[in-house]
Amino acid sequence: MVNNQQILLLGDDEWDKALRSGRWRELSLCYPRTRPVIEAMLRFTRAHSDAFRLGLCRDGAFAKTWTVISLLITQDGWQRVHVERVRCGACDAKLVIANPTVADLYLGVKDWAEAMRRATVSGAVRCVRCNESLPRFAIWAELLKDE
Repeated sequence: MVNNQQILLLGDDEWDKALRSGRWRELSLCYPRTRPVIEAMLRFTRAHSDAFRLGLCRDGAFAKTWTVISLLITQDGWQRVHVERVRCGACDAKLVIANPTVADLYLGVKDWAEAMRRATVSGAVRCVRCNESLPRFAIWAELLKDE
């Protein structure tokens, strides 16, 4: 349970099977155009398995598809996050961050505004290279490795 919403965590084999079929437990997981996005999310999560998991949730009892969500383990438990790339305005470093302030992360959560507020109370992390503020709120950050 995260923010009083059930989040399902699949094993690697289950994720692979679900992505191949585009379904899990009789509900759509992805469509041909969204599959590459979910595959990228899964690659990131697997590369950062010490801190991240990819989960599935439904944003309502009558939802006909799964919502795929990134989770970061924090001292308070699992936190919903949007993993994104930013560039530090001070030192020009390219970083990947975990941002808990994207409203879509909280679809189906009754008190989503309070859940988002709680995610930000510890404050934002700063650039890991120069320690300046980042252009987007983040609770985790690392330098982006060469692609």
